Amino acid sequence: MKYADGSKYHGEFHAGARAGQGTFYYANGDLFTGCWKGGKQDGQGQYIFKASGAVLAGSWSKGVMTEGTFTDKFGNEFKGNFSGDAANLAYGAGGQFTAPSGATAIAA
Repeated sequence: MKYADGSKYHGEFHAGARAGQGTFYYANGDLFTGCWKGGKQDGQGQYIFKASGAVLAGSWSKGVMTEGTFTDKFGNEFKGNFSGDAANLAYGAGGQFTAPSGATAIAA
């Protein structure tokens, strides 16, 4: 399905909304592939930011990343809990940052 803003969705629908497995191609070049429910990311999925090369992978609920991994294009990684959608992501306390060198830190 193509949308007026240039984005498109390829996948399953239920009752007119994105549901089940599918891939959403955002107008800005970002991409989400994974599970959908009620038109929102819900279940396992991966969001790729085209401009930065960063990747979010893990569990989503009602369009919000709740747990998983954020990796930037340099290999820096955060594993743990999250809040907010892909545009307004916040790291959860207790998660672990890991640099490519292997250095680690725990989020406060």
